[in-house]
Amino acid sequence: MPAGSSRSDGGRLCRLAAALLVVACASAGCTSHLADVAEPAAVPARPAVAPAYPAVNDMPATRDTKPLTAEERQRISDELSAIRDRQQAETANADAAASAAGAAATPAARKPAPR
Repeated sequence: MPAGSSRSDGGRLCRLAAALLVVACASAGCTSHLADVAEPAAVPARPAVAPAYPAVNDMPATRDTKPLTAEERQRISDELSAIRDRQQAETANADAAASAAGAAATPAARKPAPR
């Protein structure tokens, strides 16, 4: 191993440390300018006093609405079932029409391969 190689390694380390120090100082200088940036005009002002957290044992307010009766639940269920059945029938009809149109168009569109 040549005698000068340890010096060049030391020089590289010194230059690397100096570069890291410059980068660290430069980035630290950039962060101090972030505090000077003003908020946009549309941002509402912050409240003077922070809002208090709700107490742990506070109960929510009572609801104004009543639960559905058994008849109402059955009526809604029947309506949803009828809508689902109608959509399934429409989808099946559309699929059948598309497959029929595709099957009819496919043989006419194909050309025989040359021999």
